[in-house]
Amino acid sequence: MEHQKSHLKEHMFQVEAIEEDRISQLPDHILSIILSKLPLKDLVRTSALSNRWKHLWALRTNLNFDMDGIFGSNHGRPHFSTKPCKHYKEVKLEFARCVDGFLQNFQGTKVISLKLHFLKHLGDTSSMNRWIRSVIGLGIEEL
Repeated sequence: MEHQKSHLKEHMFQVEAIEEDRISQLPDHILSIILSKLPLKDLVRTSALSNRWKHLWALRTNLNFDMDGIFGSNHGRPHFSTKPCKHYKEVKLEFARCVDGFLQNFQGTKVISLKLHFLKHLGDTSSMNRWIRSVIGLGIEEL
């Protein structure tokens, strides 16, 4: 009997939690505005919230890939260095993997802006060209 009460309380809590999820009931265009305010790292995390949120991150139309947003502001960037070292090559590869992974899984139908923020010696023109090509057919307005 005690087990049934415990199970009933747990079920009631789950039902109550589902009913409390009012943000998921908002229209997609409102959610798109909300999602556009999140850093990409947090944006992708929203896909784990529920089935409804699984692909909502693709509503985002402004793509801002920022090293600080991906790695945090303490990723060991050089202040006055102009010569890349091994660590920065690893950071460059990881940054490219993050951007590539996002764009490969992006299912949005429109991209208004694409911004890339990274240290100049970490840039890779072949990667940048690939990223620009991937959004060029989605109505890009700002690079």
